[in-house]
Amino acid sequence: MKKNKTIAFVMAAGLLVGGTFVGTKALFTDKGTRTGDLVINTGSLKLQVSEREGWMVKTPGGKTETIVAGNELISNAKPGDKFLRAIEVKNIGTLTQKLSIEGGDDQNLKDWLKINVTKDDIQNRTLVPNEGVGFLIEVEVLEAMENGEQSKTFDLNTLMSEITINAEQLK
Repeated sequence: MKKNKTIAFVMAAGLLVGGTFVGTKALFTDKGTRTGDLVINTGSLKLQVSEREGWMVKTPGGKTETIVAGNELISNAKPGDKFLRAIEVKNIGTLTQKLSIEGGDDQNLKDWLKINVTKDDIQNRTLVPNEGVGFLIEVEVLEAMENGEQSKTFDLNTLMSEITINAEQLK
């Protein structure tokens, strides 16, 4: 029995010393991390709408001249005169966009004026960034205007519906 105790004691001592040695043994460790390394900045849709020039007049004789630069009164219009304003629409955003145009509906005001907005060049047009496209507003004083209509004032702000240009992001 004494021999068994001695063996048990030696085994216990061996485990104790061996366990301590294994438990205090140093191992190198390392840890790696990683982030997404990505910054997202969303693009933008932005239109710049401006006039290329002021109103121009085309006379029945074919003469064309710029007459006003702003929303001023045009005097001495006569039957057969056509007034044109070129409008520029430019994509100043960062995304490609598809355009649509509403309003500025063509109208005949009795036999006095004809209003036309050339929408075909801009309707469903795709513009890449920094690209522009133009359209015309044309107002014609009709030759069928009667003598009794002299000295009339026509205000396009009240006669023509507002023109709205919409931009939609392409997918």
